[in-house]
Amino acid sequence: MHHPHPIPKPHPVPPKGPTRSPTQDKNKHPKDPTREHKHYRFVNFNERTGEFWFDSSWWYRFVVYPTTVSNFDSSSANFTTIVPPPNITVKPPVIKPGQGLPMSPAGSSLASLLNALDVEHHWLAGQRVDWKTGNPIDSASSYGPASNGGAFVAAVCSRLKVPMPALAPETFLPGSQHDWLLREGKDRGWVEVGALEAQLLANQGWAVIAAWKDPASAGDRSVSGQTAIVRPDSKPAAEIPTHGPHVIEAGVHNHRDIALKDGFPAKAWNGQQVVYLAHRPG
Repeated sequence: MHHPHPIPKPHPVPPKGPTRSPTQDKNKHPKDPTREHKHYRFVNFNERTGEFWFDSSWWYRFVVYPTTVSNFDSSSANFTTIVPPPNITVKPPVIKPGQGLPMSPAGSSLASLLNALDVEHHWLAGQRVDWKTGNPIDSASSYGPASNGGAFVAAVCSRLKVPMPALAPETFLPGSQHDWLLREGKDRGWVEVGALEAQLLANQGWAVIAAWKDPASAGDRSVSGQTAIVRPDSKPAAEIPTHGPHVIEAGVHNHRDIALKDGFPAKAWNGQQVVYLAHRPG
């Protein structure tokens, strides 16, 4: 399975109106809905100046609009149909070389919440843990799963009040989470975005999951992939296409803050197989 996430085609000068709408990939495997993806991309790169800029219509839909309504209204919104009111002029910022993507107060709060979970000492590999807290529920010597990454993702999503599959051991498997997000999840408000958009929305306080399902491990669900939470980060936006957004993850090794390229298996990154799903907190 291949999910291309290239840098958007550069434009020497930002156009006046939107140039991108969600694109539908060709579905080569009709029987597998997870192979059909609709991506939302509105971060653009100006190769001449080295600046990143945003499509104004989509900036309104994903950044401005959610801050003007209740969490429930924004989390249940259809972002393909929202349009700026005629009396509103949308002027997204331009990100200069060396600058990070914009960080909102909600993004700073999300970073604090994630740091407080102390993932580097909870949800440890090889332990049976309480999925909500990451604390071991048996003696430290008892054998647990090779990774508690899916449980950690579920714990974060529970705190942010975003929909996830019914709680059961099998729903904590990353391959299972990947499939649910791309199937039922999209009917529950999750939207698939590109890597730059994933970092931007995390910086705006959204719940964003990076998910990978290993095509080679279909018969072994215990090692079927990896999921992590994209965390707010203000490092230069230019690093994202080459290193991915920053994530917080539990796995074989737990990381509070790591670039996705370094935190996921090499074949996931090199094969461009990681997908990003975002949901406004409820």
